[in-house]
Formats: sequence, C-alpha cells, structure tokens
Amino acid sequence: MLDTFDDAGKIHSYAVEPLSWAVGAGLITGVTAKTVSPRTNATREQFATILQRFAGKEFVTLADVYREVIESVADEAEIMLREEMSRWTGDSDGTELLGSDDGALVFGLFEAGRYDAVREYVEFLAEKGIEPGGCWSGFGGYAIEGMYERTGEEIYAGYCRSILDCLLGIPTDEHGEIQYGRPGSEKVNNDIYVDGTGLAGIFLGRYADLFDDGEVKELAELQVRNYLDYGVMEKLGLVAHGYNGRGVQEGEIGWGRGTGWFMLAAGSVMRYCSDDSINERCDALMEKTMKKTLPGGMFGWTLSSTSADTPPDTSATGMIMWGILKAKEKGLAGGVTDEQIKKTAAACLDYIEDGRVYGASGASGGWYFYSDNYNENNALGQGSVLAFLSLYLGMLES
Repeated sequence: MLDTFDDAGKIHSYAVEPLSWAVGAGLITGVTAKTVSPRTNATREQFATILQRFAGKEFVTLADVYREVIESVADEAEIMLREEMSRWTGDSDGTELLGSDDGALVFGLFEAGRYDAVREYVEFLAEKGIEPGGCWSGFGGYAIEGMYERTGEEIYAGYCRSILDCLLGIPTDEHGEIQYGRPGSEKVNNDIYVDGTGLAGIFLGRYADLFDDGEVKELAELQVRNYLDYGVMEKLGLVAHGYNGRGVQEGEIGWGRGTGWFMLAAGSVMRYCSDDSINERCDALMEKTMKKTLPGGMFGWTLSSTSADTPPDTSATGMIMWGILKAKEKGLAGGVTDEQIKKTAAACLDYIEDGRVYGASGASGGWYFYSDNYNENNALGQGSVLAFLSLYLGMLES
C-alpha cells in the first residue's frame, strides 16, 4: 500500500501499520502522487481534509465482521438442530436429542442469543416426553439453565432438576467423580473420561450458582479438582483422555477435544463457583494451553504437538476458548492475552463456509482410538465455535 510513494522508506517503523490503514481507507492520498512526506507536520488544511474524509466514511469494524459470521453460523445451527428433531422417531430414550452433539448446537445457539430456537427445542423435548439419559445431557442443559435464568419459566427449571437427578444417579469413581454413562449403569473399573467431566461439570457449575445450592457447588468443584489431580499433567499443561482408579492416565495425553471438554467444566466452575485453589490451577493450565496453538492460531486434534502438520480441530478450539472466555468474565485467566484470543478467533474464520463450520474431528472410539475425519461439518464443531465467537463478539462490544 505504501510502496507507491517514493519516500516510503522514511516512514518510522511505528507508523507503518496505521499509515498503511489510512492510505488503504482513502484518508491519506499523499502530498503529491509520489510522496507522502512522513517527516513533515501536516498543515491545518491537510488535517481538515483528513477529518472531512473520515466523517464521510462508513467503516466496517471487527465486531461487524464477527456479527455477520455468527449470524450465518447460527442460521446453519438452527437448520441442523431442526433436522435432528425431525428425524426423532420415538423409538429411543432421547439420548440423541439430549446428547452431546445436539447439546452442542443448543449450547452455541444460546450463546448466540437465539433464544427462540432453544425454546423450540425444549418445548419439543417436553411434548415428546424426552428425559435426560446420561451425563451428556449436561451440554444442552447449560443452555436450558440460561433460559431459566432469563425467563424464570418452570419448563426450564423442571429440565434443570431432571438433568441434576440424572447426573446424581450415575456411578462415580472412588473419589466421587461422575463417570461417563447413564443412571443405574454399572461402575466401569473406576474409569473417568474427560468427556463425562466436561459434560457434567459445565452444567453443575452453573446450577450451583443459579439455584444457590451448596452441595451441587461442592460436587461441581470436585469434578474439576479431581481431574486436575489425576487426569492432567499440570507441569506440561496436557489433559489426558481419562484415568482409572489407580490414577493411571489413559488415552491420548493432550487430546485436543479432551482438553476442550475439560475447559467447559473449568470455565463454568471458575465463572459460577468460587474456589481459589481451583482457579489458580486452572489459570496456570489455561495459560500453558494457550501456548499450544498451531502456527495459524487453531488448536490441533492433539496438543502434544504444535507442528504445522498436526490437523487443526474446530471443536477443540471452540470448547477451549469458550472455557477461557467464561473464566475471563470473572476476571480470571489473566495469563491469556487479548492478542492471543484475537488470533485464534480469526483463525476460526478460515474453517467457516456458508455458515457451516468444518474441520472438526469425528467421535472418539475409546482409549487410543480417534477419528481422522477432519474435513467434515459436525455438531460439535458447529456449536462450540458458535459459542466461542459469540462470547468473543461480546468481548469486542464491551
């Protein structure tokens, strides 16, 4: 932009970026066609001309860019959710509609302010008599809690209580952490999966604050504290897929979406509860995690490598960043800078096309088995990126 001026080499380094913007925006056109005279003072007439040009322009802000993207992603999320509701036949227990995939869509839609879509979803559940079937109900349950906070309507309070009862009925390990499963299912070798911790923790943290429930607060904090104790390599800043009753970590150490699941629970507990020891440990983990982005700013399917060859994962990125931004709402996660957040938000835009979020890996098949289908558009990527960018837009507008 500045190379058209013969005296561009005289521009001080600190002024290159703002002057490039001003030239690109048409505010400054040069003293002559070939010179910009960077070392001389502007005359009153020149300054008045710049102000006049500025007053006559309509500038597109960064918030405008994200607002438009978020609307398109939310539109597509609504379509995806309605398709899921239309496919429900009544032959199942509702696990799909109150599962992690559709829960992710509802979660993202709530954060994007699409409250009518969340209402439609909950009313459909009520009409069909669909009740929570496992820990995975906590994802969409977070949005249902938000709707109750907004409206005070009993339909939302009833589902909040049902999800809590569901979580309380699931087996726990010897430390009291909720397993990944259903109420009444058998305890599985004291195994704890990070998915279960994230899906239960995000709901429990907000429930404790919303209903002023001290016992649930302790349960929410216990989920995060135990996982920090047994499922996280804190010195390296890596979250394991899970651990068993002997404290042995299992699966990929540093699984990207696993880190995201944990950050959902951590962000909710940090935002809605008040345990300083948890906050300090999660603060440090978030700062270390933020340093594990790939060169372009995304998080990869695994955080144990930051090589450019590591496939990025939009679901991991959205979940991790949502957790960090929720902590920042409480004045926490201070080790993560605005510039780091800005870079990761911008990186997400490259994976959005016509409102669809691509680049999310498929479902995990258990310890050490991870899908390598990274080009698909799925609900986990769609919902979590929508939630993250919606919080980021709020940050830009505040």
